[in-house]
Amino acid sequence: MLESRAIFKRDASPQIRRAGAHRMNARSIILVAPLALAASMAAQALGIVRAPSNVTLGAPLNFPINVQVAGDESLNSTCVTAEVFQGDQRLAPSAVRTSIEQGAIAEERVVRVYSTVAIEEPVVTVTLMLGCAIRLERRFTVFADPPLVTVAAAPEHDRAVLMAQRR
Repeated sequence: MLESRAIFKRDASPQIRRAGAHRMNARSIILVAPLALAASMAAQALGIVRAPSNVTLGAPLNFPINVQVAGDESLNSTCVTAEVFQGDQRLAPSAVRTSIEQGAIAEERVVRVYSTVAIEEPVVTVTLMLGCAIRLERRFTVFADPPLVTVAAAPEHDRAVLMAQRR
């Protein structure tokens, strides 16, 4: 940031002087602008399309994330990493796995983050890091749903007996 100070001398009008060594000249702008433009174009080609909002408590994590890639771009497993937290506790990296699957359209991939251990805390945070040269990081925090409980239906014979008893 440039800063200006007025320096007063006796019987003289104030002079303006730049303080600091942060000066941007035309040459540095010409050198930096193309690099910034190239980096921003590459970063725009990779993006998160959609992520689920459901995780089941007591079951291993299965968290598919839809990722948009450009037509000339590829996404390989060496450039995809994930971290998973349940509450404040980080799952061991050996318990977290990722896989890349083809999406519904040609420019879409599904990055599936899953765990080998059951989710035991109600708050789960998944951090996904994509890309090798330029990294894209997204953090998803979801509340784990309680496991579904199914109630067994009473057989027809028992229903008829219950109906007869109610009369």
